Amino acid sequence: MEPKRAHFSASRLARELARIDPETDGVTVTLRHDRVTLWDIEMEPPKGSPYDVPGRRFELTMTFSASYPSDPPDLVFKTKVFHPNINDAGSICMSLLKTKGDACWKPRLRAMSLLQGLRSLLMAPNTSDPYNADAAAIFDEAPEAYREEARSTMELHGKNIM
Repeated sequence: MEPKRAHFSASRLARELARIDPETDGVTVTLRHDRVTLWDIEMEPPKGSPYDVPGRRFELTMTFSASYPSDPPDLVFKTKVFHPNINDAGSICMSLLKTKGDACWKPRLRAMSLLQGLRSLLMAPNTSDPYNADAAAIFDEAPEAYREEARSTMELHGKNIM
């Protein structure tokens, strides 16, 4: 990566990081190895979702490449999540993480835009494009069973903050 581009990405990320308010955004970011391109994230689950378990949060990692903001960062759950668009490895199937398509990543978006989009996805899964076909089938055929499994998984695997 050319030095000018690296500086642009790092300075943009530093500005984005400074704009995150843990109180209002429900997100805490810690830099891994003091590198602005490696974020360890704790995120409150969306209110009213099956993941909204008192004292539990999601843990994620966000990794920014040298081509950021032209390309989206990699966003992966460290917390096990039962969801149609999240696989067992924590990878997320979400249009904002893609570089092609109608609702794909655009350089004008910010990292926080991804987290807001992720919250929306957690509330309203896209079962027509699942990473976890079993979760998608349960969501479509037995919504209460889906909610119970999602909540139970969060109770077991969500980060305990109490």
